[in-house]
Amino acid sequence: MDYIVVDTSSIIYATAHRKDICEILLEGMGLGVVVSSGVFRELRKIGGGKGSDSGSARAGAVLLKNHGVRVINNNSYVDIWIEEYALRHMLPVCTNDTKLKKKLIAEGLSVFSVSSDGKIR
Repeated sequence: MDYIVVDTSSIIYATAHRKDICEILLEGMGLGVVVSSGVFRELRKIGGGKGSDSGSARAGAVLLKNHGVRVINNNSYVDIWIEEYALRHMLPVCTNDTKLKKKLIAEGLSVFSVSSDGKIR
């Protein structure tokens, strides 16, 4: 199975729009999801708050666990890990983080985002 590296921003954005990012990527693109353990740390941190994204973060963590996504343990900053891992394995990345997206495109990686209608663009 081919994989796509997924960032916290895409997970939260998808769940905020009542979409399951794992289903979108697997059914729509035939790709499995790989995340760093740092993504779960970020989801827990955001999910523990009271902001508008907290519920989406909690739901996103549950969806990732339910789909049994591939989790790579690491202790580095998530964006740095995403860039290094995707480059090392030449994997596409799904992120809604504009700054990260520009950086990854400059590195020559394929980058996708989740739209509000649940499509990957």
